[in-house]
Parts: sequence; structure tokens; C-alpha cells
Amino acid sequence: TQAAPRVLVDHINGNGLDNRIENLRHTDSLGNSHNKRSSRNSTSRFVGVARHGSRFKAFARVGVRNLYLGSFINEEDAAIARDAWTRENRPEFGYLNFPDIASALTTKGVTQ
Repeated sequence: TQAAPRVLVDHINGNGLDNRIENLRHTDSLGNSHNKRSSRNSTSRFVGVARHGSRFKAFARVGVRNLYLGSFINEEDAAIARDAWTRENRPEFGYLNFPDIASALTTKGVTQ
């Protein structure tokens, strides 16, 4: 028999001290992991972006693999491309580097 998936409570805005009902949602561990910020020892200050030589590559985590989204001259363009992918593929749980940029942005509108 397989154990039932464990239900977790996720803080939508990422602030674990903000326990207002409208900031909480139920998820599993995978959904919860999509709402993470960049780690301190990352090569970029943005989630889903890594320095690769003199350029920055954008990627998204899909299961246990990284999906390559492109190579960019600057860090911000790579972060915008990653946000566009997240808006299209994980609109509810994905962490956005620039949450205030219009949600109409798509990967087709990002220049590489």
C-alpha cells in the first residue's frame, strides 16, 4: 500500500510569520518547494538563474531535472525569462523574481 501524500500549509507570500487565512494554502511538498527563494550561496541573486561564464542561464526545475530556458547577457533578462515560464506553467505556486511585472509577459516576448 502507498501512503497518502502529506498535506502541508504553504505561505503564499513566503513569510512564515504571516498566518492570515488569505495567505495560507494547502499543498504537498513538491508544491511547497516551488515557492522557494534563491539560496545564499547561489551564483545569482535570482531564483532560476545561474552564472555561466560571462553570461547568465535561466532554468526551471521540472521534477528532478532542470529545464534550460536560455542564455542571457545580463542577470535581469534571465530572471524575466524564468518568471515568464513560471507564470505560464506554475501560476499558483511558482516564486517570481519580479512579481510586479505584468502577467501578460510570455516567453515569446522576452529577447535573448
